[in-house]
This record gives sequence, structure tokens and C-alpha cells, in this order.
Amino acid sequence: MSSVWTFNSFDIIWVQTGGGPLSATTTLVIKTYKTAFRQWDFGVSSTLAVITFIILTIVSIVYSRFVLKEDL
Repeated sequence: MSSVWTFNSFDIIWVQTGGGPLSATTTLVIKTYKTAFRQWDFGVSSTLAVITFIILTIVSIVYSRFVLKEDL
């Protein structure tokens, strides 16, 4: 579950480092933001957002099946 919450750490990383130095702290969400609002490439940024959504959906499904299997 902590891997899903890692995607919520945009604000902390952005305020402290801005995704740098040399993209060392850049996450997929920060890459999406930079692509959309610094490079003005909304097509690529929306693709990155869909990829992020798919990753989070898969992780959530696997997690929920694991948890529900233990409850039975």
C-alpha cells in the first residue's frame, strides 16, 4: 500500500528539489507535470497520466485480491 501512497508525494518533492538535481528525485507524476506545464506537451503528459493510472489500478487490484484472499 505504501507504493500507492508514494504517488501522493508530489508536493514534498516539488517544493524541496523540483525534481532535481539532474532528475535524481523525479517521479512519474513530476515528469508528467514538467511535460505539461514546462514543455507545453499535453499529448505526452496525458499519456504519462494514463500510464500512471494503469500502474496504480494494477497495484490496487493485486493488493485488494491479496487482502481479500487472507480474509477468507
